[in-house]
Amino acid sequence: MFSPMNLFVGIVTGGFGAGYFIYGKRQEKFIFMIDGVALCVYPYLFSNLFWLITVGLILVAVPFLWRGAD
Repeated sequence: MFSPMNLFVGIVTGGFGAGYFIYGKRQEKFIFMIDGVALCVYPYLFSNLFWLITVGLILVAVPFLWRGAD
């Protein structure tokens, strides 16, 4: 079941995901587009708050750690 904290984390990561997707589309950077979609979808797959936060932080950092993001 969803708790208020899970809902809040989902809304925040969805906002990051939308921003990443829009940025990736405008700059033609495919990794940001894929990561944006992943950030919008992954909260539906996890219900544990620890995993929501952990996976969210990893997904937010992926484009900056990816070598082809330049």
